[in-house]
Amino acid sequence: MTTAVRRLLLALCLLVPATVIALCVIRIGWPFELEWMEGASLLQMQRILQGQALYVPPSVDFTPLIYPPLYFDLAARLSTLTGGGFLPLRLLSLVSFLACLVLVFGLVFRHTKDRFWSLVSLALFSACFEIGGAWFDLARVDMLQLAFLLGAWWLLEAGNEESRGAWRFDLPAAFLLLAAFLAKQSSLLTVLALAAWVLAFRKGVFGRGLMPAIAMGGITVSSLALNLISKGWFSYYIFELPARHAVEWSMLTDFWRFDLLAPLPFVFCAWILGLLLGLRGRNRSRGLWLLCLSLALIAPSWSARLHSGGYNNVLLPAYAFLAVVFGRVLCDLLEPRAEDAGEAFRMLPGEEEDRLRHTALYGICLLQFVLLAFNPLDHLPSKEDRRAGEALLEELRAVDGDAWLPSHPWMAVEAGGPPMAHKMALLDVLRSGDTEQKRRLENEIRESLTNRRWELVITDRRWYPSELERHYSYDGPAFPDSSHFWPVTGMRTRPEFVYSRKPDK
Repeated sequence: MTTAVRRLLLALCLLVPATVIALCVIRIGWPFELEWMEGASLLQMQRILQGQALYVPPSVDFTPLIYPPLYFDLAARLSTLTGGGFLPLRLLSLVSFLACLVLVFGLVFRHTKDRFWSLVSLALFSACFEIGGAWFDLARVDMLQLAFLLGAWWLLEAGNEESRGAWRFDLPAAFLLLAAFLAKQSSLLTVLALAAWVLAFRKGVFGRGLMPAIAMGGITVSSLALNLISKGWFSYYIFELPARHAVEWSMLTDFWRFDLLAPLPFVFCAWILGLLLGLRGRNRSRGLWLLCLSLALIAPSWSARLHSGGYNNVLLPAYAFLAVVFGRVLCDLLEPRAEDAGEAFRMLPGEEEDRLRHTALYGICLLQFVLLAFNPLDHLPSKEDRRAGEALLEELRAVDGDAWLPSHPWMAVEAGGPPMAHKMALLDVLRSGDTEQKRRLENEIRESLTNRRWELVITDRRWYPSELERHYSYDGPAFPDSSHFWPVTGMRTRPEFVYSRKPDK
């Protein structure tokens, strides 16, 4: 019985990551958006390729996303080898995802020296594909950030095992943490937590100060430099705008109930057990390190969910962390460790009890995978979606003038039109409170519609309806079929309402 359950679990641990990787490879060449904000990432990459500044005053023509520039810059460099479109952006995310899998495996193997439980953790993180927003291969910043964070974790943990010479690991870890911040600024919470650990537990002034000085100093210097180059707009988009957005107070508790405990009940319990056993064990520094990592990787996800508009993708650091902890704790429950406080679990007498213990933990793993099961076909666009997208592009190419698709401006660019700002970037400014930048941008949008700047306007939802309907005529839906051209993840939105410019009176 025990052998059969273990073999079933092993087969599942091979099947799940293989399925997810295959799904990502199949989707990588999709010429349209898999998620509605991928188009905004594409516009940022194209702007870098054109040699234009990324952080500029908000306008209808261009408003940047509220992320640092590293992901878009790396994708732009990669595009010189792969060509344009979404491919370089998604390829960068896919490579980052594969790096995350290797690091999850390595983090568990360093602790357990057990390939089986390392594979369980790798498969568990892969199984978080759907609850993490189906994000592993998207043209978004998250997987690059996570790869840097896990790499820094691996290095710092290696430094923890060195009585001397920990700085050899802390130095590259500091640069990885800096890179993580330059990919996504939520990494700052991780940097602060890990820097506090190093300051508290490394030996010597040099050992304690090296990583915090380089990581925090690098973040400070790079932020000041980017702010100087952009004449203050970098800090406006990266720090000021997110701070002005509303807080989802319900996520104070919903994060724990619905994001962690509901989809990952056994993993969540393993994490709590690991904390309790670690803090009560003889080697308390192991428990304190786990507590530090909890703050470093769960706190950023929680903080991002509190930020209004935070989608499931922000949970990926927490899911990767919990996947690693799950494999470590379960292995510790089965394999004796001299410093482990969980000895009682392994002290049941007899061979039969030992088999029962193994079977129970293998069964728990299988149940957890069942809770995370999803249909891969739900995340693949169809041939009909492709035909619908191509038909819309042909219509845009036939327009005698410029078209405005605020939620999908990349399509207008693909059809030969000028670039325009993405609606999400505009909304980040418009929902920032009663500020001068908000008023200017809102007036620009209203004036553009009033002056009939565009020959054609295609919106996903009725936006500025008073100006739009006064100066444009509604021509009908963008697609005759209501089931096609929806994104496979993220907000369910697509081009819907077609308006053409009214003739001059």
